[in-house]
Amino acid sequence: MTTALARLAAVIRCAMVCAVVCASCAVAGDTQSKQIVNSTVRVKVETDAGSSTIVGYGSAFGVDLCTYGVKRNRYLLSAAHLVLSDDGSRLLNGNVKVELPATSQGSPKKWVTCRVLSVTRVYDLCLLECDEEVPVVSKLTPGKDGLGVGTAVFVVGCPLGVPPQVSTGVLTDKDPHVSDRGHKVWEAAAAFNHGNSGGPVFSAAAGTVIGVAVAGVRAGGGGPLDMDPRVALFTPYYCVKHFLDVSIGKLAR
Repeated sequence: MTTALARLAAVIRCAMVCAVVCASCAVAGDTQSKQIVNSTVRVKVETDAGSSTIVGYGSAFGVDLCTYGVKRNRYLLSAAHLVLSDDGSRLLNGNVKVELPATSQGSPKKWVTCRVLSVTRVYDLCLLECDEEVPVVSKLTPGKDGLGVGTAVFVVGCPLGVPPQVSTGVLTDKDPHVSDRGHKVWEAAAAFNHGNSGGPVFSAAAGTVIGVAVAGVRAGGGGPLDMDPRVALFTPYYCVKHFLDVSIGKLAR
């Protein structure tokens, strides 16, 4: 079966199980769904281009680093390509901000400055430190039953720069043929668009982070900005853990 046909079959399977995924959400309860959405924030990268400023958007989510001895909830995971130059050789010259949720009813959301603490092109991940506390996700490991093709997932992010959205889908491939990716990625049949990069991918059943969304796939015959809105690629959890292990170790020295 060709890659295109395999993806089409995956999309059909996704449509068939959407009702099951939504039922899983209901069983898990509103608390889990709320945590997923509230931990995810919009990222705005303002790049100095001389006489003008270029603004781009993506996603990030707060992570609890207490297992590393870090007590403050000011840290977020996102995608490296949001903060790197096109060739990946340097950080963009500009500001990185995240939009934090309202702290009380009736109060507005606000943009808060972040710093890039660690970045890697290998996994397309970056670790940000925010000037203020952020909502965090405490679970960064998959469920004990493992993750097989067909596992129901949530993909959370900010497609096209809108506030965080949740899309449901299924894990379709743990070794997709992606020519422009030099590292391991997994593939899910789920809604994905520009701006989703950097958001978390969750196991619907276990409610745990299983990866970070980093890319879509190009639509057949499309240009570099055209992507299939039904397919998401994400860096799997064990690469995320390795990145955090290395990053926190360097910061501690």
